[in-house]
Amino acid sequence: MKLSQLCREFESYCRNRRGFSRETLNSYSNVTALFLRCLTEHRRPDDVSVFDADAVETFATWLTRRGAKANSVRHHLSTVSSLAKFGMKTRTPRGWAISRTRLPESNGPARSA
Repeated sequence: MKLSQLCREFESYCRNRRGFSRETLNSYSNVTALFLRCLTEHRRPDDVSVFDADAVETFATWLTRRGAKANSVRHHLSTVSSLAKFGMKTRTPRGWAISRTRLPESNGPARSA
């Protein structure tokens, strides 16, 4: 499945099944477009198989290098997290769109001693 297709299905789900506001839908659409752009710039194929922890870290770094503040990066990563959760619940002819084994369990941010 193409990652861009998953993003479109996610946006449709948020609009039609969850009833999100226009502002939230616009925000989600902008974030998914940025996520796809980042992956394209890093020469990743448009395929859900590239949606892993490394892709998310690449996106966070890409946003930071473009001048995004910490709260903006957190907001973008929250949207990407919602996209991942949607993908883990989305069936394709070959199984789940996103396998849970490709995304790490999160115990929150690392804490310094």
